[in-house]
Amino acid sequence: MQVAQEWQQFYASDTAFCIGEFLSSPQMSAVPVTSSCVLLHQPTPQDMELAVYFTEDVVERCKPLLHMQVWTAEVLPAYWVLVEEVSHFFLLCERGLSGQQTTRLELEWQGEVDKLLFSARRLYEQTGDYYFHALFHHLFEQKYLFAGEHYRTAHLLAARFWRSCLQSWENLGRARVDVESLLQRYFRRILRQPLSDKRPGF
Repeated sequence: MQVAQEWQQFYASDTAFCIGEFLSSPQMSAVPVTSSCVLLHQPTPQDMELAVYFTEDVVERCKPLLHMQVWTAEVLPAYWVLVEEVSHFFLLCERGLSGQQTTRLELEWQGEVDKLLFSARRLYEQTGDYYFHALFHHLFEQKYLFAGEHYRTAHLLAARFWRSCLQSWENLGRARVDVESLLQRYFRRILRQPLSDKRPGF
Protein backbone atom coordinates (compact mmCIF):
# COMPACT_ATOMS: atom_id res chain seq x y z
CA MET A 1 0.00 0.00 0.00
CA GLN A 2 1.55 3.27 -1.14
CA VAL A 3 0.24 5.32 1.78
CA ALA A 4 1.94 2.95 4.23
CA GLN A 5 5.25 3.14 2.37
CA GLU A 6 5.06 6.93 2.34
CA TRP A 7 4.39 7.03 6.09
CA GLN A 8 7.32 4.73 6.85
CA GLN A 9 9.71 6.64 4.60
CA PHE A 10 8.64 10.11 5.72
CA TYR A 11 8.94 9.31 9.42
CA ALA A 12 12.03 7.10 8.95
CA SER A 13 10.06 4.41 10.72
CA ASP A 14 11.78 1.47 12.39
CA THR A 15 8.84 -0.76 11.45
CA ALA A 16 10.30 -2.85 8.64
CA PHE A 17 7.21 -4.84 7.75
CA CYS A 18 4.52 -4.59 5.08
CA ILE A 19 1.11 -3.41 6.24
CA GLY A 20 -0.49 -5.67 3.62
CA GLU A 21 0.32 -8.61 5.88
CA PHE A 22 -1.90 -7.09 8.57
CA LEU A 23 -5.05 -6.42 6.52
CA SER A 24 -8.10 -7.92 8.16
CA SER A 25 -11.79 -8.63 7.56
CA PRO A 26 -14.71 -7.94 9.91
CA GLN A 27 -15.13 -11.69 10.42
CA MET A 28 -11.74 -11.81 12.15
CA SER A 29 -12.77 -9.28 14.79
CA ALA A 30 -14.14 -10.25 18.19
CA VAL A 31 -16.51 -7.26 18.07
CA PRO A 32 -18.80 -6.00 15.27
CA VAL A 33 -16.90 -3.82 12.76
CA THR A 34 -18.83 -1.39 10.56
CA SER A 35 -16.19 1.18 9.60
CA SER A 36 -12.52 1.28 8.61
CA CYS A 37 -10.37 0.90 11.70
CA VAL A 38 -7.30 -0.57 13.35
CA LEU A 39 -8.18 -3.70 15.28
CA LEU A 40 -6.20 -4.16 18.49
CA HIS A 41 -6.15 -7.26 20.68
CA GLN A 42 -4.00 -7.50 23.80
CA PRO A 43 -4.13 -11.07 25.14
CA THR A 44 -1.53 -10.27 27.82
CA PRO A 45 0.05 -7.03 29.11
CA GLN A 46 3.24 -7.96 27.21
CA ASP A 47 1.61 -8.90 23.90
CA MET A 48 -0.36 -6.88 21.37
CA GLU A 49 -1.95 -7.99 18.10
CA LEU A 50 -2.81 -5.45 15.40
CA ALA A 51 -4.71 -5.57 12.14
CA VAL A 52 -6.15 -2.99 9.73
CA TYR A 53 -9.59 -3.15 8.18
CA PHE A 54 -10.94 -0.99 5.34
CA THR A 55 -14.59 -1.09 4.30
CA GLU A 56 -15.48 -1.98 0.71
CA ASP A 57 -16.91 1.53 0.30
CA VAL A 58 -13.58 3.15 1.16
CA VAL A 59 -11.68 0.77 -1.12
CA GLU A 60 -14.01 1.57 -4.04
CA ARG A 61 -13.83 5.32 -3.46
CA CYS A 62 -10.03 5.17 -3.39
CA LYS A 63 -9.69 3.37 -6.73
CA PRO A 64 -9.95 6.59 -8.81
CA LEU A 65 -6.91 7.94 -6.94
CA LEU A 66 -4.75 5.47 -8.84
CA HIS A 67 -5.64 7.03 -12.19
CA MET A 68 -6.10 10.73 -11.45
CA GLN A 69 -3.19 12.99 -12.41
CA VAL A 70 -4.42 15.78 -10.12
CA TRP A 71 -6.73 15.06 -7.20
CA THR A 72 -9.93 16.99 -6.57
CA ALA A 73 -11.58 17.86 -3.27
CA GLU A 74 -14.14 15.10 -3.82
CA VAL A 75 -11.59 12.30 -3.50
CA LEU A 76 -9.84 13.60 -0.40
CA PRO A 77 -12.21 12.12 2.25
CA ALA A 78 -11.55 8.57 1.06
CA TYR A 79 -7.80 9.20 1.01
CA TRP A 80 -8.00 10.63 4.52
CA VAL A 81 -9.51 7.37 5.78
CA LEU A 82 -6.50 5.49 4.40
CA VAL A 83 -4.05 7.96 5.94
CA GLU A 84 -5.80 7.94 9.31
CA GLU A 85 -5.82 4.16 9.74
CA VAL A 86 -2.24 3.78 8.45
CA SER A 87 -1.20 6.51 10.89
CA HIS A 88 -2.95 4.74 13.78
CA PHE A 89 -1.40 1.42 12.88
CA PHE A 90 2.19 2.62 12.61
CA LEU A 91 2.04 4.92 15.62
CA LEU A 92 0.91 1.99 17.76
CA CYS A 93 3.74 -0.09 16.30
CA GLU A 94 6.33 2.64 16.84
CA ARG A 95 5.27 3.24 20.42
CA GLY A 96 4.93 -0.46 21.17
CA LEU A 97 8.38 -1.34 19.84
CA SER A 98 9.95 1.41 21.95
CA GLY A 99 8.01 0.47 25.07
CA GLN A 100 5.91 3.67 25.03
CA GLN A 101 2.21 3.85 25.69
CA THR A 102 -0.22 5.64 23.38
CA THR A 103 -3.43 7.30 24.49
CA ARG A 104 -6.57 7.30 22.37
CA LEU A 105 -6.30 11.09 22.11
CA GLU A 106 -2.70 10.91 20.84
CA LEU A 107 -3.71 8.30 18.30
CA GLU A 108 -6.55 10.38 16.92
CA TRP A 109 -4.49 13.59 16.98
CA GLN A 110 -1.69 12.02 14.94
CA GLY A 111 -4.22 10.74 12.42
CA GLU A 112 -5.75 14.19 11.97
CA VAL A 113 -2.34 15.83 11.61
CA ASP A 114 -1.20 13.23 9.08
CA LYS A 115 -4.29 13.73 6.92
CA LEU A 116 -3.27 17.27 6.05
CA LEU A 117 0.45 16.49 5.93
CA PHE A 118 0.27 13.63 3.44
CA SER A 119 -2.44 15.27 1.33
CA ALA A 120 -0.21 18.33 1.00
CA ARG A 121 2.82 16.28 0.03
CA ARG A 122 0.84 14.34 -2.58
CA LEU A 123 -0.58 17.52 -4.09
CA TYR A 124 2.92 18.98 -4.23
CA GLU A 125 4.04 15.98 -6.26
CA GLN A 126 1.13 16.53 -8.65
CA THR A 127 1.07 20.31 -8.98
CA GLY A 128 4.19 21.83 -7.39
CA ASP A 129 2.08 23.45 -4.63
CA TYR A 130 1.35 22.11 -1.15
CA TYR A 131 -2.04 23.88 -0.87
CA PHE A 132 -1.70 23.95 2.91
CA HIS A 133 -4.34 26.62 3.46
CA ALA A 134 -6.89 25.10 1.09
CA LEU A 135 -6.46 21.71 2.73
CA PHE A 136 -6.72 23.26 6.18
CA HIS A 137 -10.03 24.84 5.20
CA HIS A 138 -11.37 21.61 3.72
CA LEU A 139 -10.31 19.45 6.66
CA PHE A 140 -10.76 21.71 9.68
CA GLU A 141 -13.19 24.49 8.76
CA GLN A 142 -16.04 22.37 7.43
CA LYS A 143 -18.84 21.00 9.59
CA TYR A 144 -18.48 17.29 10.29
CA LEU A 145 -20.28 14.77 12.45
CA PHE A 146 -17.82 13.40 14.99
CA ALA A 147 -17.89 9.83 16.25
CA GLY A 148 -17.03 10.27 19.90
CA GLU A 149 -15.57 12.90 22.20
CA HIS A 150 -11.98 11.70 21.76
CA TYR A 151 -12.18 12.27 18.03
CA ARG A 152 -13.83 15.69 18.40
CA THR A 153 -11.13 16.82 20.85
CA ALA A 154 -8.32 15.46 18.69
CA HIS A 155 -9.76 17.20 15.63
CA LEU A 156 -9.91 20.54 17.43
CA LEU A 157 -6.38 20.17 18.85
CA ALA A 158 -5.01 19.20 15.44
CA ALA A 159 -6.71 22.23 13.87
CA ARG A 160 -5.13 24.49 16.48
CA PHE A 161 -1.76 22.83 15.90
CA TRP A 162 -1.87 23.23 12.10
CA ARG A 163 -3.10 26.81 12.36
CA SER A 164 -0.06 27.69 14.47
CA CYS A 165 2.23 25.78 12.10
CA LEU A 166 0.91 27.67 9.09
CA GLN A 167 1.31 30.99 10.88
CA SER A 168 4.89 30.00 11.65
CA TRP A 169 5.36 29.13 8.00
CA GLU A 170 4.13 32.57 7.00
CA ASN A 171 6.66 34.09 9.40
CA LEU A 172 9.42 32.40 7.45
CA GLY A 173 8.50 34.71 4.61
CA ARG A 174 9.28 33.69 1.06
CA ALA A 175 12.82 32.57 1.86
CA ARG A 176 14.08 29.82 -0.38
CA VAL A 177 13.88 26.81 1.91
CA ASP A 178 13.66 23.09 1.25
CA VAL A 179 10.10 22.57 2.46
CA GLU A 180 10.24 18.78 2.31
CA SER A 181 13.36 18.63 4.49
CA LEU A 182 11.81 21.14 6.86
CA LEU A 183 8.67 19.02 7.20
CA GLN A 184 10.62 15.81 7.69
CA ARG A 185 12.93 17.17 10.38
CA TYR A 186 10.08 18.75 12.28
CA PHE A 187 7.51 15.95 12.15
CA ARG A 188 10.06 13.19 12.75
CA ARG A 189 11.15 15.02 15.89
CA ILE A 190 7.69 15.38 17.38
CA LEU A 191 6.38 11.93 16.39
CA ARG A 192 7.75 10.21 19.48
CA GLN A 193 6.91 13.04 21.88
CA PRO A 194 3.87 12.85 24.15
CA LEU A 195 1.04 15.10 23.04
CA SER A 196 1.68 17.55 25.89
CA ASP A 197 5.22 18.21 24.58
CA LYS A 198 4.35 18.82 20.93
CA ARG A 199 4.93 22.46 20.01
CA PRO A 200 3.64 23.84 16.71
CA GLY A 201 5.92 25.82 14.46
CA PHE A 202 8.47 24.75 11.89
